[in-house]
Amino acid sequence: MYMYVYYGAGYPYSIATSMYTLLEVYRAVAAAQRLTHNATVVIFTASCPKETKKTN
Repeated sequence: MYMYVYYGAGYPYSIATSMYTLLEVYRAVAAAQRLTHNATVVIFTASCPKETKKTN
């Protein structure tokens, strides 16, 4: 992957740029996953008491 980036772009600093871009993408994805997870937990917590009342 790094060799492809290096030869494809033809500039040595493209490796550092791609690493930085990958880091930014990873952080964005991690933040999105965290938000999604939090929203899922909130939704599950909000719907949980109703279901337990029905079953009990």
